[in-house]
Amino acid sequence: MFEITDSIYADDTADFYCSRKDVDKWVPLLYQCFDDFGLEVHRRAPGDNGDSKSAVLFCAAPRSCYTNPDTYDAELREDPSDDDYFSLDPVVVDGAGSTITIVDNVKYLGGILTTDAKDDKDVDTRIKKANGAFGGLRKCFFANQSISLDTKRIVYLTVIVSILLFGSETWVLTEELHRQLECFHNQCVRVMCGVTYWRQWQQHIRADTLLERLQLTQMRELTYQRQLRWLGHVRRMSEDRLPRRLLTSWVYHPRASGGQMMNYGRSVQKALYWAGVEQDEWFDLSQERAAWGKATNGQ
Repeated sequence: MFEITDSIYADDTADFYCSRKDVDKWVPLLYQCFDDFGLEVHRRAPGDNGDSKSAVLFCAAPRSCYTNPDTYDAELREDPSDDDYFSLDPVVVDGAGSTITIVDNVKYLGGILTTDAKDDKDVDTRIKKANGAFGGLRKCFFANQSISLDTKRIVYLTVIVSILLFGSETWVLTEELHRQLECFHNQCVRVMCGVTYWRQWQQHIRADTLLERLQLTQMRELTYQRQLRWLGHVRRMSEDRLPRRLLTSWVYHPRASGGQMMNYGRSVQKALYWAGVEQDEWFDLSQERAAWGKATNGQ
């Protein structure tokens, strides 16, 4: 058994607390520690109503667990010192009255973390960023019929898909999220092939046919490849590293009643099924980089 107390990468740090009481106690001390070393951590000045770059993300229980999900039942708690109590009021971090805000989503290491621990907002953000990049190159490059399909494919994979699937290695993708990614992918493919949606519908051109012209695969396969390659990379890490320890860990807590949400384990199972790798074989197979790379190519 082990605990995760923080996550540090370069100048980005995430600390974990189990209750609002712990937040009110330890966050001011954390700020004081940074101040003592001459390090400046962003805080919101008294009277400032804007958001602070530093923020507190409350990862709540499922909404069905609360009488008033919008406030997480904070107004129903008689004793604010209870560990179950969580106020949405800003957290005071120093004697001058500076604060940091409570948010329902925060950007950390390029990804969007949300209160409900789902990836819907992160996927939506990546689609918008990729769509902006594709739109910037659409007229001069992707819709230019004088440029070969092979060149378009290389640039699309290198630039657009890299933006779209940044952080996808750890996404928990539901079928709806797969559909959204696939819709964007097919839209880009139509533009590169010079085929409008109306023409595709009128002439009954299958999406697979356009993908074959560009020698591309479905977006689902691209995400599965990235997830499995990252899985093998983590598997080959030394056992003292945090990602490797988390890979084979579990939480000692009973499941919530009702249907269970999609989780990372089930996402990996779907990816393994696509690659044709048995669940009881991947752990040993991924230890060999070459063998795992061949298995995750989807051949």
